[in-house]
Amino acid sequence: PRIRTNSVIIQPISSSQSECRKQLAGPTGKCFHLYPKERQLPAKIRPRIVESDITSTVLFLKRMEIAGLGHCHFIDRPDPGGLMQALEELDYLAALDNDGNLSEMGIIMSEFPLEPQMAKTVLASCEFDCVNEVVIIAAMLTAPSCFLVPAVEQK
Repeated sequence: PRIRTNSVIIQPISSSQSECRKQLAGPTGKCFHLYPKERQLPAKIRPRIVESDITSTVLFLKRMEIAGLGHCHFIDRPDPGGLMQALEELDYLAALDNDGNLSEMGIIMSEFPLEPQMAKTVLASCEFDCVNEVVIIAAMLTAPSCFLVPAVEQK
């Protein structure tokens, strides 16, 4: 069974990213690469659109009435499995009708500056009379941290 969760996969950087970080240090800076010489870094890594959740992007494109998402000219083409997963997620959230077009719920969800899952949660909170609580939770989850980390004193 599918559990509908996302995870971040930790992976090594590519050799081009390593070189870019070295150049960012500049002529006076230092860059230390902490990996064994025997370990070869991949020349390139896969684009983020292939690895990440594109549900919000698909909802936005549907709202813009861009048909045929599989035929769109992306700079980096998303993984077909990821595209299907995004469509399944939108269908699960009742954002799509039986024809694959945006439902009324999907149109309303697309107006929120939130992930589709969070927008659906906020909308569902109206039914259960807990809007204040859910909006507070949504704000806490989407806003950057309000805590400042003090700089370490150097001696």
